[in-house]
Amino acid sequence: MSEKFIKSIIILQNNFLLKKNIIDKYNLEYTNLENLILKIIDSIELNFNLNLIDLEFYNKNFELIDNYLLKLNELPNELNIKNYSLDYQIKLYLIRDNIKKLMMDCGVSKIYDIIYFFDEKFVLKDDELDFLNEILIPIKFNIKKSNNKSKNLRLLDLSNNLKDKVSAIRIEILLNKNILIIDGYTKKDSLNLYKKKKFFKKEN
Repeated sequence: MSEKFIKSIIILQNNFLLKKNIIDKYNLEYTNLENLILKIIDSIELNFNLNLIDLEFYNKNFELIDNYLLKLNELPNELNIKNYSLDYQIKLYLIRDNIKKLMMDCGVSKIYDIIYFFDEKFVLKDDELDFLNEILIPIKFNIKKSNNKSKNLRLLDLSNNLKDKVSAIRIEILLNKNILIIDGYTKKDSLNLYKKKKFFKKEN
């Protein structure tokens, strides 16, 4: 075999592997977005039942969800080499961006759902964060730039900000060069056991 022929084979193999990686990523992203939408729906339902959001907010965001689901269903739920198209990738990315904005306003089931949405490789071995992931229901979040004084994890008690309807907490998590700010409330805690944890601090 000539050097030119071998080079052509290698280029073809690399292109195939690259396309396969792109396809695998698309298929995983599609499934993740479906699951994320279901979790956002659960969050909206729960917040509405707790009177944390009004009917207008509820209806507006369910209309958005219906629209995003329609767009998602127009795309193949599983790509392969035969049906691959760059156009599918672009449309899925746009849907993902819209769902991110929806999640920022409506929250989602778990803290880690938000973290891994932005950083799939996030690693912070922290018992406090694991505990909070189990007891806290996020209702909204935003992102700001970090600075030299930013901590890996910071907690604030925001109960008065939600008129004491629920036990509200703000979590600030250092994520790459940004700070992920998550506001949420704890699951029902009649004995107020969560607040007895030493890492809860009152907001100044």
